[in-house]
Amino acid sequence: MFDKILVPIDLSTENELVLNFVVGLKSMGLKDIHLVHVLGVARVSTRPVKDEIQGQVAERLSEIGKIAEENGIGVHNEILEGKVDDEIIEFAEHKNISMIVTGSHGKSAINEILTGSVSEGLARKSKIPILVLHYDYLKKIKKEALYKKAVDLFNKVLITIDFTDVSKVAIDYSSKLVKAGLKEAIILHSIDKKRIESNEEKLKLLHKCKEKTEKYATNLEEAGATATAICRIGVPLKEIGDLAEEEDVSLIITGSQGKGIFREFASGSVSMKVLRSASRPLMLIQENNKFI
Repeated sequence: MFDKILVPIDLSTENELVLNFVVGLKSMGLKDIHLVHVLGVARVSTRPVKDEIQGQVAERLSEIGKIAEENGIGVHNEILEGKVDDEIIEFAEHKNISMIVTGSHGKSAINEILTGSVSEGLARKSKIPILVLHYDYLKKIKKEALYKKAVDLFNKVLITIDFTDVSKVAIDYSSKLVKAGLKEAIILHSIDKKRIESNEEKLKLLHKCKEKTEKYATNLEEAGATATAICRIGVPLKEIGDLAEEEDVSLIITGSQGKGIFREFASGSVSMKVLRSASRPLMLIQENNKFI
């Protein structure tokens, strides 16, 4: 299912942590990794400088790629020019990439507006699934254990839903992940406590939530996974984080509607907030996902 994966590379030592994790996806059919570094226009304005930079980048890509080559995975190094997220997405679609795996520092929303975030840019625009690995998460795991974390990626998955169309897309894609090893799924809908004005309304919302989440659970069980439906009342981001820790999930899956950054900052987006704060690997599925 994940035979071709793209990993954006910014040449930092943290990229090696991502690669040590990614090679574990070999157990899910991974055959080729495309390591992609994008040169911004400002960095390639003159020919001599461009040649020198490209040489340095090519050398670093080869060095990082050895991690995958030593595990019997094909490595393809790519140096592109332009806007980072746009170039990566265009290349990924052209090469029919199965999944983009990117590291993230988990910037705040205001920081992202000011400085930009590749992981968030990809999450908003890509039709291809995005697996986000926070560097803080990777650093807590011993190098030799990162491989095993990837092998067990789909053992116990938390799927967050909000009953919009993108929730159905996330569930449909999760059903396909059974073939990649998805064994157990917890389907969570968190009702924002700010919406509740009375106990009667609370009971009504919980009843509706239970009906809908259980239907999603049935869909996953029909695909071959064990599924549990959970409804909680509280602050959605906190409830997601708390449940992920309580159940010790191996992955969080959430849908993304691809809002623009200023619209997202003004209205709030749970998927983007989870992206910034998730203590576990996070997979984002766009509502226009090309694999559904």
